[in-house]
Amino acid sequence: MRRLGFVRNETARHLRSGSSRTLGLLLLDAWNPFFTEMARSVEDYVFAHDWAILISNSSRVPERESLYLDLFARRRVDGMIVVPSGEITERLIDLRQRHSQRAG
Repeated sequence: MRRLGFVRNETARHLRSGSSRTLGLLLLDAWNPFFTEMARSVEDYVFAHDWAILISNSSRVPERESLYLDLFARRRVDGMIVVPSGEITERLIDLRQRHSQRAG
């Protein structure tokens, strides 16, 4: 496999297993030192456990936040850490319910 340069198709693997081994991290302001440190810590943890991470920055713009939540749903992340810019509780409940239906 090495000689032929084989690279495993992670997308196919995730479809078969039902798990993306990916975490979505949505930050309110990635340039704020607190959130920068938070992102670094989460990424270190995820890396150590052989997962991937999608880090997004809403820049305190609700529409952008919504687009990233949609992206996380389309990418079928296994979990999310969200630092919201506003009240998105209903949106997160909806995403959680959709994930539960998909999982089981």
